[in-house]
Amino acid sequence: MDRYAVHQVGAAHHTEWWVPAEELEVLNDNIVGTIEVVRRFPDKNNNNENNT
Repeated sequence: MDRYAVHQVGAAHHTEWWVPAEELEVLNDNIVGTIEVVRRFPDKNNNNENNT
């Protein structure tokens, strides 16, 4: 992931990796194992419990 730029996209704590679209397939092919949700921040204004 070091090769991709991290950009602030909202508040100072809201950052994302920007991966060029043409590199997504290779990136996805290199994901090993499962992706685990370790924390979630539901919208307090939305009563939908299934909102992730």
